[in-house]
Amino acid sequence: MLRALALLAGLVALTGCGGAAPCRPSMAPGAIGGGDGAPIAASYDYRWVVLREARADTDGDGRVALEWYEHGHGGELAGDQLGTYLVRESGLGRQIERYVGSSRDGRFVYFVDEGRFVGLDASTWRETPIAPAPAPLPWPVHGALWIGEDAAAVREDGRLVFTSDRARVESWDPATGRLGRTRSTAPSGGPASAV
Repeated sequence: MLRALALLAGLVALTGCGGAAPCRPSMAPGAIGGGDGAPIAASYDYRWVVLREARADTDGDGRVALEWYEHGHGGELAGDQLGTYLVRESGLGRQIERYVGSSRDGRFVYFVDEGRFVGLDASTWRETPIAPAPAPLPWPVHGALWIGEDAAAVREDGRLVFTSDRARVESWDPATGRLGRTRSTAPSGGPASAV
């Protein structure tokens, strides 16, 4: 199964992307990432891909590998520790803490790096630190990143919406580069109204 995911990642691999011409995926397996990676997300034009893969022998068995152990009605993934990597066009990419989401057209991708939300404009590769991200950071679930009672999500218009200090919901607009309060929580301290 991991080989199939690696092949899928290879199909998303890029060669010669840039400029106004549309990107074309390479058919060469292994052109992105470091091996048996599992793609989490990719832009529709293949300019960026987010992968989860093991790249170091963290379990001390002398090899870099993941294994699936079947038991009962499920199974368990074992082996080396997985990292999350953002790959721009091709190559190994860089390790990030967490992928948050992207705009519908794939132009803006959001992630957490060094404890901060970061916005990346894939048309220019410009990264903009947005705001501190709450910790600890769990995995994204159904398009939203849940952080205890806090959350982050990407709206259809490309804005990153997140809670801060559990007291307000904030929004970062990639078009203006501005961070602003979107809604306050209810006076009773209840959850914020829908944004």
